[in-house]
Amino acid sequence: MERGLSNKLASELKKHLGNNEDWLIKRILYYAKKQGYTAYTSTLEEAWRASIVGLSTPLLNTPSTSFWLQELHPHSDFPSDPYAQFGVMEAKKHRERGIDLIMFLGLFKYYRQTYEDLLFKVDMDMDDIKSCRTFLKRYFDRVELGFIDGWMKLGGDTINHEMTEANRQLTNEKSLYLTTLESLKQPLIVTDDNGAVKLMNQAAAELFAGHSAPGAVYYGGQKVNISPVIEKNIKLFLKTYKVSDSYTFVYNNKVFDVTSTRMKDVSGKFIGLAVILNDITDKRNTESYLKESEALRKAFMEGIDAAALVLDMETQEVVDFNTRVEDLFSGCSFTEEGPVFYENIGGEPHSVFDLAEKSVNNEERYIDLCREHFKPVRLFSVEVWFHNKRHKIMIIFDISREKMLEKRANHLQHLEVLGDIASSIPVMIGAATEELGDTIDELQKGLAGGVGSDVLIDNVKTAAGKASDISEVITALHSIVQYETESACIDLNQLLKNCITLTRDKWYPYADVQTSFGNGQIGVVCSPDEMGQVFLNLLVNAAYAVRKKYETDSGRGSIIISSRYTGTFFEAKISDSGIGIKKKDYKRVFDQGFSTKEVGSVTGNGLAIVYDIVVKRHKGTIEFKSAEGRGTEFTLRIPVD
Repeated sequence: MERGLSNKLASELKKHLGNNEDWLIKRILYYAKKQGYTAYTSTLEEAWRASIVGLSTPLLNTPSTSFWLQELHPHSDFPSDPYAQFGVMEAKKHRERGIDLIMFLGLFKYYRQTYEDLLFKVDMDMDDIKSCRTFLKRYFDRVELGFIDGWMKLGGDTINHEMTEANRQLTNEKSLYLTTLESLKQPLIVTDDNGAVKLMNQAAAELFAGHSAPGAVYYGGQKVNISPVIEKNIKLFLKTYKVSDSYTFVYNNKVFDVTSTRMKDVSGKFIGLAVILNDITDKRNTESYLKESEALRKAFMEGIDAAALVLDMETQEVVDFNTRVEDLFSGCSFTEEGPVFYENIGGEPHSVFDLAEKSVNNEERYIDLCREHFKPVRLFSVEVWFHNKRHKIMIIFDISREKMLEKRANHLQHLEVLGDIASSIPVMIGAATEELGDTIDELQKGLAGGVGSDVLIDNVKTAAGKASDISEVITALHSIVQYETESACIDLNQLLKNCITLTRDKWYPYADVQTSFGNGQIGVVCSPDEMGQVFLNLLVNAAYAVRKKYETDSGRGSIIISSRYTGTFFEAKISDSGIGIKKKDYKRVFDQGFSTKEVGSVTGNGLAIVYDIVVKRHKGTIEFKSAEGRGTEFTLRIPVD
């Protein structure tokens, strides 16, 4: 031991010093508190850690092969001694803090005691402990002598200058922290370990006193009584062993999140609480508003009698949907991409996001549920913002029942029109049959009496014409009473001619009919039953308008019917010289229930159904122009393809 520590023992000592840093800090704090030194030292643990690290670093940096016993000599150069340099630096720091030499040396003895205590804590045999204690004594001697050397070489003026400068820095630091404290927008209260208020910033004073100037509590001695609720919670918290706690506090119509935190003081000088009040009134109001909005959204989603989807337009995801969606897709899978829609079955598919982006409103589509199972629906989209993101609510009404009832209403209206002309059909067929019978009788008499061949031929021609008239009426009736639901490719010119034939009894007594059918025969895909209903309604309305005018002035009117095929559509015009439509009724012509006929004679849905069939079902157009007392003209166009 005369020469130092062996490599093995030096390595073991270094290992214990490096692994027990926290223990060394707690040990020196134990001695400092017990002997009263913490009243003059830092309150933060990291300051004590710095002193332990400073003492251990020279030893940890020394190679294990160089742990020689450093004896003391009368002419040792301590400022250049690597072990004594730490003492020289610490001398300056403690002078600046106002600590005198004797006080520092007293505390330093306990640092030495702390390191010696470590040797008995770790697992070492007594011979090794003795060797390490001797080495550590010489180490601490050199640090201590370095400290004294650095202190004593300075004159009184230098020491006074250092202390003056240190006091100035301390004053500036205190002003900085006070300014920071007073500048905080959050109210802050500092208490002692009994809960008595020692300090509060301007925000806290204003909260509880209503007014305060910066620094009025610290410098001016302004007395402010805090809320009894805060005071009670502080005292309750101090009885626990928790490091921090928080709760909600309402004061002067404001909501605060109150956080109580124990002071991080290892010295014991400042044992108390730091209480921060964070104003969360706006946050609570926002949260409340969001909750109310969410509740409103849920109530809307589940309250509406329709399927509703919430679409995130940025991520293109369905983020929510109501139970009506599950009902609509009963037995079918509903994917995250959302449903697919078609304008016409078999047409181009459109995603729910495409239609939402177009802001559909009261538009009819077919929704593809699964395995080509389609349903007619009516769509509405509403733009909303959730969490600062653009969303769309797509509302989907199942109109299957509506379409069924509509179809039934159309059928009933169709029967109404047919019923209106049904009484004339037997008369037409009966008259033609009677004339045919008379002609056949004349033919029989002629054959029996030997009438000439010319007369017989005329009788045969007349009979054939009457038979043709009967056949034409029957064919025309058959073409529009099949009530077909499927589409077919038909010649609309021929269908229009058949409807003219069936309505002959309605217009013949009052008007002359002129027809002009375009050349060519182009098949148009449509519903024959529905298009027959359109032509019958328009012809019956024209006949009615002419009859009403005839009843007034006894003048025979006219109905002009024309049609033509173009490359893209079939166009038909039906005009009459009847009573016309009043200008005030123009906007109501295609409304359900509107009619200018006598009450009880019709349902008033004829033109509404015509509009629905032409525009909605066949994607065509229908227009009219009219002059009261002079007549009306309807023009309809049906796409060829």
